[in-house]
Amino acid sequence: MMKPTFPKAERLKSRKEIAELFESGDTFFKYPIKWISKKKVGSRSPTVKTGVTVSRRRWKRAVDRNRIKRLLREVYRLNKSEIVSTLSSDEHLNIMLLYVAQEELSFSEIEAAFLDLIDQCLKT
Repeated sequence: MMKPTFPKAERLKSRKEIAELFESGDTFFKYPIKWISKKKVGSRSPTVKTGVTVSRRRWKRAVDRNRIKRLLREVYRLNKSEIVSTLSSDEHLNIMLLYVAQEELSFSEIEAAFLDLIDQCLKT
């Protein structure tokens, strides 16, 4: 079993990879999360790289955006092992999670949506 951590190496930060993800990634939606992902085959060390974003237009105050991003990262961190277990040893996955709700939902509601997305995206 892998440790439920979210180290810097697993964060999606490269502008090039993010642009590629938005241009040609697969999009799935389960309220309140939009999931964009792209599988790659190669030998990079982190198996999954993930980014989290919240719209500045919808959430004016940085305090609110940061809280929602923390919730999304925590949901991802706790359920990361389910994503990694579906990938083969040479597959890598880039994921971007976008929060689209106009109100802040509870942790359990966000986690339920995230687990549905995992089933929708990776188990098919």
